[in-house]
Amino acid sequence: NVQDFTLHPAEWRTQPTVAYVKASKDTITSRDLPAPDFLLVFDTELAASAIADAKDETIAIFNCEKLTQAIKKKVKSYHLPATDIALANLKSAYPNTAMLGALCKIFNKFTLRSIKHAAEIELPGTENAAAIDEGFRSVKRG
Repeated sequence: NVQDFTLHPAEWRTQPTVAYVKASKDTITSRDLPAPDFLLVFDTELAASAIADAKDETIAIFNCEKLTQAIKKKVKSYHLPATDIALANLKSAYPNTAMLGALCKIFNKFTLRSIKHAAEIELPGTENAAAIDEGFRSVKRG
């Protein structure tokens, strides 16, 4: 069972957006947000607020070259230059497929092949598969 929802600010096109996904073997009956197991942080300016409610076991993947010590101490952190990967592969600054590749490597509940197949259905073209592959290869611990 999967549930997703997004919180958009009033001027959502120019403001950071927070999105959530809940997945469970059981039926999901609420939108309560317990401390997350995984975080994907696309904008490091939001890192401090993103990890504020994280627990020690939370795994966070950040879109950046390097992480601060404060972030490394708070969560199990990983990073990759997802925007750079997107610019190189997609010719646009949308880092979501590169971040998805990184998540696939860290969260091994689904295969790279299945993620690439889903991307082909939703986002036709080889560019997204290339960004997923590079995100998978590029993610680094802390």
